[in-house]
Amino acid sequence: PSGRMYVTVTTVYPHVWPGDVPNDKIIAIEDTDNDGKADKSMVFAEGLNIPTGIEWGDGGIYVGQNTELLFLKDTDGDGKADTRRVVLGGFGNGDSHQTINSFVWSPGGELFFGQGDGCESRVETPWGSSDLFQAGFYRFRPKRLQLHPLLDDFMGPGNPWGVAFDRWGQIFSIDGAGGVTYLSPGQIPSNHRHRIPTIGSPGGYCGIGFLDSKLLPKSIRTDFAIGDYKANRVKRFGVRPSGSGYSLKWKPHILQSKHRNFRPIDVKQGPDGAIYVVDWYNPIIDHGEVDFHHPSRDKAHGRIWRLVAKGRPLLKREAIAGTKPSALLDLLRSPAQYNRVQAMRELAMHEPAKLLPMVKKWLGDLDKKDPDYEHHRLEGLWLVVAIRAAYPELATEVLRSPSPQARAGAVRAIANWSSKAGPIAKLRLLTQAVEDPHPRVRLEAVCALRDIGTLESANLALRALSQETDNNLAFALELTVRQLRDKWLPAMQTGKPVFDGDSSRLA
Repeated sequence: PSGRMYVTVTTVYPHVWPGDVPNDKIIAIEDTDNDGKADKSMVFAEGLNIPTGIEWGDGGIYVGQNTELLFLKDTDGDGKADTRRVVLGGFGNGDSHQTINSFVWSPGGELFFGQGDGCESRVETPWGSSDLFQAGFYRFRPKRLQLHPLLDDFMGPGNPWGVAFDRWGQIFSIDGAGGVTYLSPGQIPSNHRHRIPTIGSPGGYCGIGFLDSKLLPKSIRTDFAIGDYKANRVKRFGVRPSGSGYSLKWKPHILQSKHRNFRPIDVKQGPDGAIYVVDWYNPIIDHGEVDFHHPSRDKAHGRIWRLVAKGRPLLKREAIAGTKPSALLDLLRSPAQYNRVQAMRELAMHEPAKLLPMVKKWLGDLDKKDPDYEHHRLEGLWLVVAIRAAYPELATEVLRSPSPQARAGAVRAIANWSSKAGPIAKLRLLTQAVEDPHPRVRLEAVCALRDIGTLESANLALRALSQETDNNLAFALELTVRQLRDKWLPAMQTGKPVFDGDSSRLA
């Protein structure tokens, strides 16, 4: 929220030398005069062991390193982390290029990250052991220490290295071993081995960013940029609605080099609207195929590139850190995802009881004639969910939105609602969503009902079959009925009606 860039660096990767003590770092970088070159840097933290995931939030930085999820914080304002807490431990480290990685916040305040197939995680949480034995994703709710494993046992990408959300909260992921995935159907835990389809052709991808900056040409906005590190380029794709999901269209590359060392492994938009590309700069990308201590492995170089549109001034950096809630709420109407996400994370640190009346006033003051009114209202709902506040009336209103994107986002928010809402209140809200005329709303409802995990939610989920289904809906429905089998199967065996007594749904 201060506009400062944080970068993880590792000289330990791919393996610590015998007898050495790991001392990887996080470096804070600033361009104070906006000339496109960093003129200030500081070691924020050191003593790390191959940090592969990093994200700001809750006043500090979450870091994934080796077997641990850490939280680092600077409490005295000197720019260096002086507190270090292990949030959770037990993540797999069987393969150092597949440990937990690519941290990103969802609009509703959940931290998503990936794990590759060479790792086997058993993470103790207050809710029990959260296990991910193969490749998959984790969804973490920090305030509850609730960690959900997603797409375990090769149900999804084999080596996830990137997750991104579009303007309406739909989820897309990329794979270091092959392809692009529309991840929303797999957002709820399930242990049934059923592979989620990919929408993008195979390739080795690492790092993904959603592009919506007004600094960029209109032809690029709403696209996704990804690091295609094997081919030394930054690729770009757009998505278009297709049933309950999306189809993908590749577009001209954003950046390409003939130099074999150019290895783009992360792509993000900054507070100035520019595109930032992390360049690993290494001739060797093979992992197990090349000796860990091969002398050609480059441990001294790495670059950050900044891409801007020619002839266009950089965007004004908004004041976010330490800003009053009223000004932060206004930033939720920003066209730039960067501003909305950072404002949301800053607002989430305020006391919910004091913040909720301000949110209600902000929502009441919104202009209903604004073309983005429905999106602004959805942002308000996501914030209410992120701070764990109770405001079901807002969810009801957004579920009646004329925008199917807003209705789908509202369903996701309801699934993430705090335990204060209770399963009965959630079921009441989701009853209409599972029979919504738009398939994406029905898809979100089927996933949300799986998350509730009751007999009533299983019965309700199958009402989605009253309308046409596609591959994504069929995938989500199969996971839901399999995951809730211990709820509906015993009921059926004892003579209770299930699935509204509809034998075709039971079949």
